[in-house]
Amino acid sequence: GLGLGYKFVVIIFSIGMGIMLLCYALAGNVAPLTLTLIAIFGGIFISFSLENLVNLRQVCPESVCQFLTGQYSDELIETLKEKKMDLDIWSGALDEEAKVRKCLDAGIEVNVWTVDNKEEAEKLVSWGVQYVTSNILE
Repeated sequence: GLGLGYKFVVIIFSIGMGIMLLCYALAGNVAPLTLTLIAIFGGIFISFSLENLVNLRQVCPESVCQFLTGQYSDELIETLKEKKMDLDIWSGALDEEAKVRKCLDAGIEVNVWTVDNKEEAEKLVSWGVQYVTSNILE
């Protein structure tokens, strides 16, 4: 195994036109085939476990990783910058544009979840958020 434990990792594959396919895999079962698919299709690993993402990087150093969290802190941003990982955060935790700007200035891409209000999504995108997870399509 990869020493990742039995926590879930979400793998996202872009399928053009901004549509993404989400694949859920037990982290302990992330097989070489999965890693190959990610290399081919440019997938993104997303996990609530920073340790899993760090361990994954040991096996697949070029993988794109987003740490999934519901809380924002300056310490988190420093950690993600150091580990060259991106942020997938609950939209309510980004209550001011300065937080998004701090991420972007640190070279961290920002994904927010779950935004089902079009105006809220537009505001977050205007602040520089690159990805918006939603239950609606408009």
